[in-house]
Amino acid sequence: MRYCISCGILTACLWLSACANPVNLATPPPSEPPAIGCRAGESLQVYNRLYFGTRRPGGAVSNAEWEDFLREVITPRFPEGLTVLTGRGQWQTTTGHIVRERSYVLTVVYPERADKETAVAEIIQAYKNQFNQESVLRIRSQACVSFD
Repeated sequence: MRYCISCGILTACLWLSACANPVNLATPPPSEPPAIGCRAGESLQVYNRLYFGTRRPGGAVSNAEWEDFLREVITPRFPEGLTVLTGRGQWQTTTGHIVRERSYVLTVVYPERADKETAVAEIIQAYKNQFNQESVLRIRSQACVSFD
């Protein structure tokens, strides 16, 4: 008798859950996130962080090669300011192998402008071409910026 009551309760729960509004997990997120609310004295700007791996066939990008790239390719496109950090990164190949390498992390912040978006794309493509890289990781987001 207890089994039948449990079955009835389970059936009722399933039936009621079927009547609920389903969550559509396949709905893509909006193409642009909503703007964040900046405080007084702040301006909404684009924040980019680029990760440049240095491992390549036949060796690695040297410090001197990076400095030349920074001076000749990056700085002319962002003379108003940028930050470069050195790091150690890792990533997994399609075969499951973990690759560890020295890396450079570039941060640039700027008002939303087409010419700056083009500049970032040019930097990425130039690095890939010059140093035989498959990709450069780019993180792009919005940030409230102030110079206090």
